[in-house]
Amino acid sequence: MPFNPDKKLLLDHAKEEIRSRINIADIIGRYVTLKAAGQSLKGLCPFHKEKTPSFTVTPAKGIFYCFGCHKGGDVFTFLMEHDGLSFPEALHTLADEAGVRLEPTRSENSYYPDAHGADDPGASTNNSEHFIPKNEMFKINEIAVEFYYRQTRLHPRVIEYFLGRGLTREIIREFRLGYAPPGWTELLSYAKTKGVAESSLVQCGLAISKTGNKLYDRFRDRIMFPIFDTSKRPIGFGGRGLTKDAEPKYLNSPETLLYQKNKTFYGLHVAQYHIKQTKNIIIVEGYMDFLALYQADIKNVIATSGTALTDVQARIIQRFAPTVYLVFDGDSAGINAAQRAVFVLAPYNLDVRVLILPDDEDPDSFVRKHGKEAFLDLIGKATSFAPFIIQKAMADKGVDSPQKKSAVLDYLVPLAQSISDSIVRQDFIKNISERLHVNESIVAGRIKRPGAAARTDFNSADDYSGSIEGNFMRLLLSDPSIIKEARRYITPETFTDQFSTDLYSIILRCFDENAQLNTLMGSLAEPEAKRIVSLLFSKEAQESNVHEELRHTMLRLQRKFLKNRIRLNQSLMKTQPLRRAALMDEVKHDSTQLKELEL
Repeated sequence: MPFNPDKKLLLDHAKEEIRSRINIADIIGRYVTLKAAGQSLKGLCPFHKEKTPSFTVTPAKGIFYCFGCHKGGDVFTFLMEHDGLSFPEALHTLADEAGVRLEPTRSENSYYPDAHGADDPGASTNNSEHFIPKNEMFKINEIAVEFYYRQTRLHPRVIEYFLGRGLTREIIREFRLGYAPPGWTELLSYAKTKGVAESSLVQCGLAISKTGNKLYDRFRDRIMFPIFDTSKRPIGFGGRGLTKDAEPKYLNSPETLLYQKNKTFYGLHVAQYHIKQTKNIIIVEGYMDFLALYQADIKNVIATSGTALTDVQARIIQRFAPTVYLVFDGDSAGINAAQRAVFVLAPYNLDVRVLILPDDEDPDSFVRKHGKEAFLDLIGKATSFAPFIIQKAMADKGVDSPQKKSAVLDYLVPLAQSISDSIVRQDFIKNISERLHVNESIVAGRIKRPGAAARTDFNSADDYSGSIEGNFMRLLLSDPSIIKEARRYITPETFTDQFSTDLYSIILRCFDENAQLNTLMGSLAEPEAKRIVSLLFSKEAQESNVHEELRHTMLRLQRKFLKNRIRLNQSLMKTQPLRRAALMDEVKHDSTQLKELEL
């Protein structure tokens, strides 16, 4: 898709408008008790346990930073980290609060066609009608949730079904489980009494429009499981056929602006708080598995709704907890699902554990038969992903010949290459070597990561803030008025690392837009960049003469640049003999300049 500068300008404008209207301290203050500390506010970090406050909020600059766990950023970053939201979700949440109207984008509207009964061969795909905004869709979904929930009182067999599956009435109420009656237009008729247009129900995925403008309810004679976002707003539904011959047995809402299967977990709206406390997530496959565990007071659990895990979901998991337990059925389908999940999750540096239940059990049946403690005992014995995935590959391909061992290794190579943490990757290589009885160096040679990035000079935000480059950036952020002087002597190309080159370029651009650098945080795309800049912003100036410190730091940067260029040209002289004379002249010139700077 071609880049649309107008769309980016609208988005940048909306972000800045939101920042100008919202006090970051007000948002964070809902989660953290903040107390004044100079120009900043301090409190106990919500992202890690601590007894002494190291979490700071600087309202004037619109940033937060924790000196303990090193998380930092702006108000958007905070909501994304704390509530596990994607950037669009954080943007819409804050826009609603600030009263900023967001223009609907083409990518958002592109979800709507599937809501027009795309799962039905006779469904209309006419997409010319007026699109309803997100807040209206939430209201319509809420009407549907209430309608389906009330139906349980009119159909005793539905309550009998829930109770027969071991669910309590409290769980039925808490998760607002419901029933879609068998009629073709029951919801359509009810929604009409609430003033909801039929076309709006179609866009929400609750009704299907067939050729000839005939409409009918999407869900009929089904147990209904409302699906909520992390702000506890209804975004879609899962429906399970109540009869044995129901086709299909399970039916989910289609893709809409609110509901996208590749980024949704069932139960995350209530589990998120327990996940943060335990720092681990239990992932199961179905709604009933989730409800059974939650009812048994195992509340750090979410469900995939029977769909394969995606990279988007892996990133969501990564924001919530470092450890993941995959708890799947013991049949071949469950084992294969766990296998696919490992390939998705491992590249995100998650500690993935696998628990395969006995053949005749699923999480629902197991916890009802054996109870919470027995289930947690099994969780404690869950297998690390490495032995599980290696054993699965060996069972599938065999190891009774060198060729079969080679096939196992070929299968595991992409997974090993996707693991970015060198210690985890080395442990995986060792596991493969031991289980296949193949020399570790041979395994490592096959798994050598293609195109691995060269090591950067800085391993953390603290490392960067203590470097020459970090000190230079800190000076500019603490007193933007000195940027005019700095840019006369230091260009982006002066830096010897790409991060500083990019950051300085952004600072100069933002300074030209606003002398107080109000747009800087919104111009940073990478979370690590936001974390580093938040730390630099949080460090108060200690210099009595900032101009003198700036000149001293600029001299150090120029000397470092010249030394680096001299080394590079000396290296090129060895490999490019035809350019030797020209390169020698450059080395002499740079050496002369370096001596002058060192006087």
